[in-house]
Amino acid sequence: MPYDLAESVDVTINIYDASGKLVRVLDLGHKESGKYSQKDKAAYWDGTNRAGERVASGLYFYSIQAGDYTATRKMLMIK
Repeated sequence: MPYDLAESVDVTINIYDASGKLVRVLDLGHKESGKYSQKDKAAYWDGTNRAGERVASGLYFYSIQAGDYTATRKMLMIK
């Protein structure tokens, strides 16, 4: 999940299933301003829930919170 930051902030990504249930929280910690679009810098979700179990294929939503900024996008999980 690539993202850009205009300033240094704490970044958190919440992942939800299609019904809106929270599946996983990725606390990325404090990040410096810049582009996080390359594969080795972008956020990565391994397809597991909070208990470490693999989730089913399907539509998921992620909400990125960086300081006062919040955005929600959709993604497709394919096994």
